[in-house]
Amino acid sequence: MKIEKLTENKIRVILPLEELEMNHLNLHSIMAKGLESRRDFFRYFKKGRKGN
Repeated sequence: MKIEKLTENKIRVILPLEELEMNHLNLHSIMAKGLESRRDFFRYFKKGRKGN
C-alpha cells in the first residue's frame, strides 16, 4: 500500500492487487455501500498507515 498526501484534504491510496487478494478485498467490496465492506477497507487502510 502506498499513501500520498495530495493536499490538506486529499490523499491517494495505491493498492496492489496482491495485497487486496491477501486481505480478501476486491474493487467491488471497496466501492460497495455496505457498512461491513467499508469496515474491512478501513481496517486494511489503518493497518497500512501504521506501516508508513
